Amino acid sequence: MNLFNRKKGFFSSREADVFILEFNSGNLRLAYIKGFRGKKEVVFLENKDIQTLSEEDSKEIVNSFLEKVKAESFYTICSIPPHLAISKNIEVPSLDPKEIDDIMNLQITKHTPYSREEIIIDYVKLGVYQRSYTKVLLIIVPREVVRRQYQLLGKLGIEPYKVCFSSESIVKFFYKTLRHQQPKHPFIAVNIDSAFTDFAVSSQGNLIFVRSIPIGIQHLKTDSVRFREKFKEEMKKSLEVYKSEGIEKTPVRLVILGWEKIVKEELFPYLNSNLDLPVDFVFYPEQLPLSSQAKDIILASEHTSFLNVITSGLSFSDTQFNLIPEEVKLRRVFEEKSKEIVKMGVMVMAIFIFICLFFGGRLYLKMFYFHRLNEKFKSIHKEAEKVEGEFNKIQWLRRYLTKRGYSLEVLGEIYNYLPKKVKILEIGFDSQGTFSIKGTADNLGEIISFVEGLNKSSLFEEVKTTHTAKRKEDEKDVTDFELVIKIAKVLRERKE
Repeated sequence: MNLFNRKKGFFSSREADVFILEFNSGNLRLAYIKGFRGKKEVVFLENKDIQTLSEEDSKEIVNSFLEKVKAESFYTICSIPPHLAISKNIEVPSLDPKEIDDIMNLQITKHTPYSREEIIIDYVKLGVYQRSYTKVLLIIVPREVVRRQYQLLGKLGIEPYKVCFSSESIVKFFYKTLRHQQPKHPFIAVNIDSAFTDFAVSSQGNLIFVRSIPIGIQHLKTDSVRFREKFKEEMKKSLEVYKSEGIEKTPVRLVILGWEKIVKEELFPYLNSNLDLPVDFVFYPEQLPLSSQAKDIILASEHTSFLNVITSGLSFSDTQFNLIPEEVKLRRVFEEKSKEIVKMGVMVMAIFIFICLFFGGRLYLKMFYFHRLNEKFKSIHKEAEKVEGEFNKIQWLRRYLTKRGYSLEVLGEIYNYLPKKVKILEIGFDSQGTFSIKGTADNLGEIISFVEGLNKSSLFEEVKTTHTAKRKEDEKDVTDFELVIKIAKVLRERKE
């Protein structure tokens, strides 16, 4: 990724700063996290009531916030709280990822009153059910909620890197932070905000169920006795809904993540006494990497929980849900493909240049050696011509000495096997080492005897009778014949 600042794209670094934005119950919540040497610290927080403010005013709030923290390069994360989304646990009749994706897109309108164009969805696979079904946690967000965040940030030249679902961010962060305390069975994480409470069930650090409850700190402060009773009933109801879905094992623990005195001293003891499972209270400011200024802001806030924005910034690289618009996803895929094509083009050009240099270098060396050889050849050419002349003379003399007596040796061998009653009239010889003999014999038997004798000789490879004819001569029968004789390989080599 490229460097991301307020005007440009993204950068990849473990030491990156993170800016987080969330719209929640008419408020604009902001957080900034500094990254340094692999560590993160929440340096500043802000919560502004923007119900009566224009979009231009909201832009100035964000711009002023970034100037306060001296932001230069950072990731921008948007957080979506559960009360602005619809969550569904469903079972999809397929195990194939592509089929699951197609089914979700086709049937999504059955789970929401909105049309497909009015919503943004994402889902996480939770496991396999009955060998052919996939359990899925589906999150549906009205497109207008995300568009509002994009529109505000767009006025500042900022594009969100990711749109997180806050309940997942909380679960991911506290699974890592409290890992030594986590049971193997699912547990419930309860985040109490000003007007809403998030009931999230986690298993092995994964969000598997979430429900938003319309009771918050402001309700508890208004009428503690009445609302804590309603709160208890909502906890039981949420647990029953979870059990009815058959998602996972029953949670064995409920953890309240809070900071308010009324929650710790009144609600927590009440729930611990009236629910059928153990209840723990975690004072979340002590679990977060907060600067002293950020911690003071949390403790001074009367109703506001900053847990959503803080954990979204600390856990965004681990979360699976990303509720960015489809067109943004497609554009990013296209940009990534374009980058890959450019990289591929650069690599091809680099390889081509390397090959050219390699073969150019080889050609240069060959030309260099050729030039040296050519110079050396010129110096020894005259001597070579002289040596060649002497060699030709020696070869001619060798051939002469080798062939001397060759014909006599062959004729002597023919004479040795010539029957007495066979007359040779004509002998021929060609340059290929073939003899032809024409003659007459008293009978055919004499000819056959002559041929068999010649075939026994080591000087001849093959003796064939090519012609025989009977005739009268002086009142006597005679047979004319013609033989073709190929001389042996040894003699041919001697001739050559």
